[in-house]
Amino acid sequence: MPHLTVHVQEEGTKAHSDLCNPRSTGSCTKQSSPVTLFVDSSAYKAFNDEEDEYHAASRGFTDDIAAKKVPVHGLITSDDIRDETITLIRFAHSQTKAVEFAQAITSSRATRLLYVSQENFAKALELFSQASDKA
Repeated sequence: MPHLTVHVQEEGTKAHSDLCNPRSTGSCTKQSSPVTLFVDSSAYKAFNDEEDEYHAASRGFTDDIAAKKVPVHGLITSDDIRDETITLIRFAHSQTKAVEFAQAITSSRATRLLYVSQENFAKALELFSQASDKA
């Protein structure tokens, strides 16, 4: 089962908010500047599926970004995550909702869609192999 993950990349020097993973207990990252968020499929699915247990948290976080309560510079996701999200929404909700998501993410000006190349995958695999298992 995928989980909501918020990866943060520093972009500036000042800020005033926390970014939290609603599925964890007390897992917050203090931010002192606007950030770029890498959005995972579970966050997109929660946002689009009213039955998802994290739907309200996802909508609330998005509302906070829109209201500038959370200093977000931009959103990034990958083509692999887009494809996975389309499948998750299709099976959790409907074909129509999945197509709506696909059209919205593909034409979004707020989200930068990165296409995973073999070079990028190799770099990611190298970083992944250096990480330790969670205990």
